[in-house]
Amino acid sequence: MQAVIILLILSQNLQAKQWLIFTASRKNLSQGSLAGHAFVSFIKDDPIRKQTIVIGCWGFYPANGGGYFGYVDGVIRNDAKRQKDLTLMVEVNDDEFDKAMVVKNEWETRRYKLSKQNCVDFVRNVASCVAELRLPEKGLTPSWPSDFLEDLKALNESKAVFGTPGSPAMPEALKKVQPENPGSVSKGALYLFAKRADSENHTGKEFPSADKQAVFDQMGLKYDEGNKQLAGLDDEDFSFPFSASVRIIDLNKDGLADAFVSLFNQSYFGQAGQETIFIKQKSGGFEKVAQVDGFCEILKSGVGAYPDLLVGGPGLTAPTIRWNGSNYKFFKNVPFTEKNAPATYTFKQYSSIPKKL
Repeated sequence: MQAVIILLILSQNLQAKQWLIFTASRKNLSQGSLAGHAFVSFIKDDPIRKQTIVIGCWGFYPANGGGYFGYVDGVIRNDAKRQKDLTLMVEVNDDEFDKAMVVKNEWETRRYKLSKQNCVDFVRNVASCVAELRLPEKGLTPSWPSDFLEDLKALNESKAVFGTPGSPAMPEALKKVQPENPGSVSKGALYLFAKRADSENHTGKEFPSADKQAVFDQMGLKYDEGNKQLAGLDDEDFSFPFSASVRIIDLNKDGLADAFVSLFNQSYFGQAGQETIFIKQKSGGFEKVAQVDGFCEILKSGVGAYPDLLVGGPGLTAPTIRWNGSNYKFFKNVPFTEKNAPATYTFKQYSSIPKKL
């Protein structure tokens, strides 16, 4: 993950400092957050360059949703753009910072369960690495993220660098690590591109608000904010809502982020779903270059900078599509028994696509 560099006024002391910022967002039904969220930022200063570097801002999630009644796969995600309603920033020593980073790395492989191993438990575990930090008592039921942060702040007012009464105000530069301005993009586009469990960004770059809106508009979708669902423009009463996922990919290696948008609804697409591919143009805007029933995997073969794509879905054969100079067209069907077909993909395998064809 690229580091976010924030300019702060530093002391002339060349001894590098580091901080942990414990943060919570409150529940916000209008934004689809039913419980809120807790996460933590790791920050170091660079006294030579007189800069402060955000090493990372991370929270713990169920990888694919769920976790209400049993353990599911967990995942650490970038929360740099998550809303920050409550913060406690504490200065830590080298040993405490390193221990906290070890804990974060350990949680990369943890399983998620709402009642025992959730976002608050992750933040609590990181906070336990700070020797003099007092932690709220853990109750029999899960703590709301905002309640946990309020208690943590109340117990540690004297240790706060920013974020509690009587402590210095949070630097304006740090406050800018916030969600994008929702006024520049519709709520439907934000919902489609939300960092949900089924959304992936393989470029390491942010996808600008204007680009989100452009892709949303070309998809011909509308958004029901009350029920948090998408539908086609011709579905007047949202009788056939879509679930969706987005993959951000630099498909043709031109340095621009392209979008693979998948929609799911058996009434429209059967079991295969539908995926639409948008290529970002250097002159601006997006061009739709493919729309297939199924989900595309990138192959090693191709034409120029454009790789061939294998379309996975139910059936005994998998069609491949190839770039023809302006868009993707059908190339050939690949039987699952064909031994000389490409077998290495750049994305995760879907269950309908064998590892070796």
